[in-house]
Amino acid sequence: MLAVAISLFVVAVGLAVQLVRMNARVGALRDDLGEAIQLRESADAARHMADAAATEARKERDDALERANRSRRDAADVAKRMKHEADARAQAEAALAQAEAAASGGDQQAAELWALALASVRRTWEMSVAPSPGLPSPLEGSDDLLRDAIGIEVDAAREEAGAAIDLEWSGREVVAPAMAVRALALAQEVIGRLAKATDAAVLQVTVDRDRVTLEVVGTDVEGRPATVEHLLADVAAERQVAPGRFELEA
Repeated sequence: MLAVAISLFVVAVGLAVQLVRMNARVGALRDDLGEAIQLRESADAARHMADAAATEARKERDDALERANRSRRDAADVAKRMKHEADARAQAEAALAQAEAAASGGDQQAAELWALALASVRRTWEMSVAPSPGLPSPLEGSDDLLRDAIGIEVDAAREEAGAAIDLEWSGREVVAPAMAVRALALAQEVIGRLAKATDAAVLQVTVDRDRVTLEVVGTDVEGRPATVEHLLADVAAERQVAPGRFELEA
């Protein structure tokens, strides 16, 4: 019995020693685990800091690239504007030189164009207006060639298209060839458009020194005002100061 008790005591002592050793190992492992956790947390914090630093570095790099690109674009825009300004100055100087060179011959060229325009009106007279071949046109011996030329164009529209157009003329000034060519060309276009209208119209021409005004007044079959401006909407828009009213200035 005593021997059994001693044996059990020895076993108990051995187990107690092993338990102490095991607790020591567990404590050591717990300490190692805590240190590993701290190291991992430190590593995570360092990684986060590194990621933040990398993100900031990329942002600074992108900002620097954007500033560089913006500077290049600004420089290109400045260079382009300078080139445009230089080209515009060169074109203006060239146009001025051409205008100065043509000024001396401008009156002669205008006279030549006016003579050609009158020749065309004479043919219109012979083909569409003259009661019989060989009769002289109103242009022969005329004291106002522009007035009589437009009058022939109105008569031709009546004869050729049955247009109900009347001409009213105001002013006694004789128009210079350069202005007369423009006024006749505009009147021809206006008359051609009015010839397509079913209502009647009056073409009022006013001559006042260096200005010629053409205005169209429409009337219906009963003589009441009628709209014909839609026929003229796209005619010499830069000279149309009001619907159906045109002004030419020297």
